Amino acid sequence: MLPSLPRLIKQNVRHDFAYKKLKYCSDNQHQPKAESMK
Repeated sequence: MLPSLPRLIKQNVRHDFAYKKLKYCSDNQHQPKAESMK
């Protein structure tokens, strides 16, 4: 169980980051400045 835990956390973090990035992009779609702030 322990060896698969870091992998699970890493996948969760990656998914959370992708979701936040997607939400951030969709929220600031009308702001061109947001794209250069990446």
